Amino acid sequence: MVYLHERGWLRNFYEAYKRTCDADPTGRVALENASGMDLPAFEAAWTKWLLDRPPAPMAGGAALFLGAQVAPTGGGMAVVAVAPHGPAADAGIEPRDVILSVGGKPVKDYASLRPAIGAYTPGRELTLRVRRGDREFDATVKLQSMTSTSTPAPQ
Repeated sequence: MVYLHERGWLRNFYEAYKRTCDADPTGRVALENASGMDLPAFEAAWTKWLLDRPPAPMAGGAALFLGAQVAPTGGGMAVVAVAPHGPAADAGIEPRDVILSVGGKPVKDYASLRPAIGAYTPGRELTLRVRRGDREFDATVKLQSMTSTSTPAPQ
């Protein structure tokens, strides 16, 4: 929806979807009409937009807090930086580790990581499958609500 909004297509999509939802509950027709692209072209443009976006900041509000900045890499999410004394650091996660799964669900990109972590509430523990070099291990992380933590510096 943010993608559609940023391009000025959200209202057109919504109006088209209201007209066509009975015949096309997937919204494909409305999406193609609003964007002027077929679905494969739209998905390619959306994927590029998503990958080009800067990572969400780790500070501010009461966001669910893992305490690590990550970036997609082959087969998982590479840990770029770890907040000192944050949940990831307390669990032994280090920069250059690769998170392979969260709670047994594979994570390969932001689109798979966010909902995997978002299924948990602050105070809950979750298990990360991590690769460090050629070895894999499980790390238990207790998520926090973050109120005033700075973004870790890349290491």
